[in-house]
Amino acid sequence: NWVMSCRVFERGFENYIFNKILILMAEEKLKNINASVIKNEKNKYIHDLYDRLGLKLKNQNDGTNFYINDFDSLKELETFVSDTN
Repeated sequence: NWVMSCRVFERGFENYIFNKILILMAEEKLKNINASVIKNEKNKYIHDLYDRLGLKLKNQNDGTNFYINDFDSLKELETFVSDTN
């Protein structure tokens, strides 16, 4: 699960976290990423998050979007956040 405060969205931190996920996927030799978002009024900030991260919509059902991608189709994203170490 991925949980972030709405206060940090659209400031590049989501790209940083996604890049970290890609690094972990490479290290663990994982081939697929699955994601879903249940749309409601309280999480409108993320309704298009997975689209912006480059994930492809697989299915929609009752207000939930489901995404699946193979690792090779995903690209590292630009971010201004960096590690301090």
